[in-house]
Amino acid sequence: MTKEKLAVGAYGYFDGENREYVITRPDTPRPWYNYLMNDTMVSMISNTAGGVCYDKDPTTMRLLRYRYQNIPYDRPGRYIYVRDNEKNKYWSACWAPVHTDVKKCKYECRVGAGYNIITFIQDNIKTEVTYFVPMDKALEIWDLKITNLGKKARNLSTYSYAEFAFWGALRDLMNIDNCPNISRQHYKNGTIIHHSYNDIGTGLHDMHFVMLYGFHTSNVKHSGYNGDRDKFLGRYRDEKNPIVVEQGVSTNYCKTSGYPIGCFEHKFTLQPGKTKRIVYQTGVAKNEKDVFVVSKKYKSFSNVDKAFEDAKNYWKEKFDLFKVTTPDKEFDAMVNGFIQYQAAMTLRLSRSISSYEWGIARAGYGYRDSCQDQLGMMHSLPEKSKIVIDHLMKAVYFDGGVAHSMHPAKKVYGVSSFYDCNNWLALTISQYVRETGDTSFLNSKCGYIDSKKEDKVIEHLLKVNDFTWRLRGKNGLIQTGSADWNDSLNPGNMKAESLFNSTIYCASTRELIKLLDFAGNKKLKAVLQKRYDAIKKLINTVGWDGEWLKRIIFVDGTALGAKKNKTLPKIFLEPHPWAIMGGSVEGERAFKMLDAVEKYLGCEDGHKIMEHGFETYDTKIGSAGIFPAGIKENGAVFNHASSWMIVAEAILGRGEKSMKYFKRMCSATKNRKAEIHESEPYVACQFVSQKPFHIIGRGRNGWLTGTASWMATATMQYIIGCRPDFKGLCIDPCIPAEWKEFNLQRVFRGTKYMITVKNPHKVNKGVLFLIVDGKVIQGNVIPYKKSKAPVKVTAIMGK
Repeated sequence: MTKEKLAVGAYGYFDGENREYVITRPDTPRPWYNYLMNDTMVSMISNTAGGVCYDKDPTTMRLLRYRYQNIPYDRPGRYIYVRDNEKNKYWSACWAPVHTDVKKCKYECRVGAGYNIITFIQDNIKTEVTYFVPMDKALEIWDLKITNLGKKARNLSTYSYAEFAFWGALRDLMNIDNCPNISRQHYKNGTIIHHSYNDIGTGLHDMHFVMLYGFHTSNVKHSGYNGDRDKFLGRYRDEKNPIVVEQGVSTNYCKTSGYPIGCFEHKFTLQPGKTKRIVYQTGVAKNEKDVFVVSKKYKSFSNVDKAFEDAKNYWKEKFDLFKVTTPDKEFDAMVNGFIQYQAAMTLRLSRSISSYEWGIARAGYGYRDSCQDQLGMMHSLPEKSKIVIDHLMKAVYFDGGVAHSMHPAKKVYGVSSFYDCNNWLALTISQYVRETGDTSFLNSKCGYIDSKKEDKVIEHLLKVNDFTWRLRGKNGLIQTGSADWNDSLNPGNMKAESLFNSTIYCASTRELIKLLDFAGNKKLKAVLQKRYDAIKKLINTVGWDGEWLKRIIFVDGTALGAKKNKTLPKIFLEPHPWAIMGGSVEGERAFKMLDAVEKYLGCEDGHKIMEHGFETYDTKIGSAGIFPAGIKENGAVFNHASSWMIVAEAILGRGEKSMKYFKRMCSATKNRKAEIHESEPYVACQFVSQKPFHIIGRGRNGWLTGTASWMATATMQYIIGCRPDFKGLCIDPCIPAEWKEFNLQRVFRGTKYMITVKNPHKVNKGVLFLIVDGKVIQGNVIPYKKSKAPVKVTAIMGK
């Protein structure tokens, strides 16, 4: 373990070498979560082992119960109680749920990619519990090591605790009559098996019951077991003071009906300096026979050890596909670890289940979300990204509209009236082709939501662009629809025109032009270029307000984001970075515009989404005003949009500003003020509250947010500047002038590139030439050539 602690805060620090965040006290401002997963099993686990897990689908295959909006927070969890049988005293190996006085214990939680390791010391007894999901089985492993640090033998008991859900999340929440009365659980061969029926149909008209199998077991012979929650806890008690642990006597009861749990008691004497190890498994199987097949492998300590190393190595290999070493160690720790891990989780999970999403309403995919989620980690998860892209391609209506939301497994698709959604697809497909070099994908065929006809991918993209082109309003700009990217700016009249939709249409169209150019289709390229030029012109005339762009132009001619507004916000964030990314605002006007954004919206947490929040709800504007001013889309720093400013400034070559904006938002900064920020400091959250809200700097809604992919994109592709191109790898850094040199390891289309970027002239941006395996190449694109040996590259910066 490295001794260097980075960005030390009141609750923990970053361990850059091990790519971990180390939590040093358990009473964090809110539960701080991590995600552990393989291809099907997903576990959301807090720093004190609370949280939910499910297999494949959080709506219909929920294994462990979790109570949202519960008091106390973060219940229940994957608990292990420790009981001193001589003193009749007990505590928890993860601090929760017993909540020992923090001054009388020692605690540490190492949050890593694919695991949590919680260490707890009380009364000279040290416990270390490693929680992880093996790569090959639909189960969680809780690996307990308990050590006697004292000088005399100790008579101890341990009790595991896993509370099963009734599979269907909505039924589990609402059907209080049905669930406990249909529960089936029994004890067999050292395993508690939960096998209640679940309705996987679509409603009362389509009920379809299946028996699902969950289990809890351990690999050490137990002294007792408990399968009924209420009998384990006792009347009018909770997880903090279960009667069984208090009295030290298990019920050995596990029968049908009631609320099922998995709990095993182990009694033992622990000599001074000795360690006892117990491995628990909580998982899913196809049937009762399969329970024992699935759980057999990890009854072996050696198999558990190997599985843990495999889980760690899986993510290490992914992270090593892009690994940077710069003069800024905190920057390296963020980029080489949690920025990539969070982006990978959003790529895989979209917005399905989190601390603020129950995993019911959004168990599928949001279209715009999933398009953007692919951008940050496509280099390391191309096969996972391709699965999502295939879903996106099929979520297109025959008229070219795309579904705002989709649940491919259930074949449920949303409306096509959110007019920004169409603009994201070309950006995502272009990134996929650039990253993989798979040009044949453009000619592959896919169908539509409402038609059996199949067209090529490139034809889908053109049809989607046509759909948006038809949505021009009174002034010729792209209409808002039900809402553009900002769902809280949803004007009552859908024909209002959005400068955001117009700027991102330019970005999307320009990317599609590049795809067509690469594919050699000059005729269609010319048509799209005319469209691009027309919208660009209108952005700079109708949309320009002297120093910045308007936000929305209503049908009556009034506008949001206009200087002349006396009570409404004069300036909004969203269209400005996209005007840079799409090239629709250029030259001095581009610099002037971003300077205005910084002047009026910049703050220590990033950039506010608007000058100030709305005080009340206004149907003409939309639902932003239902939030107190300074919260969420109503005047907070909405990190997703704020991260676009890092990209925009890098495109303009202002490396000091780009890095400054990153530092405002990054995890290291949030960790130093964790008491105020409250949300997990090692990952980005959705928004940070601002004035006039009474708590400035409070973060909410961590992990599954569009911010994740854009922070990865901003740092890796624009600050470090390593981006995939159609013909090779582009090296286009935008860095602080003081950086003399940095090194990058990047695997691109199977070839490893060892890149050194030198900055002898202390510039922010610009590459004079490349030296690729000793050969000088003009420009900043490394031509792709498959190579088994690492390719050595030196990039010389200058103007």
